[in-house]
Amino acid sequence: MACFFFVFCLLTLKVNNSKGCRAYIHNGFWFFKLLLLGAMCSGAFFIPDQETFLNAWRYVGAVGSVLFIGIQLLLIVEFAHKWNKNW
Repeated sequence: MACFFFVFCLLTLKVNNSKGCRAYIHNGFWFFKLLLLGAMCSGAFFIPDQETFLNAWRYVGAVGSVLFIGIQLLLIVEFAHKWNKNW
């Protein structure tokens, strides 16, 4: 599912109004989106169980988790700073 939402994140990056082609992709095409999501979720069960694949995804997951925790840390510090300033 993360790949699905990452692809749509890239497709709709810097969309300024709802009249453009990329905004139409974001707001429409529900049948194709759900079909693609179902195909990706089903296709995940057919990935072969190989040691190389699992080792590669271990490092991808480690880097992704560090980025996620770092972004969350920045957001909570920014939130606390603004809340303290407005209190």
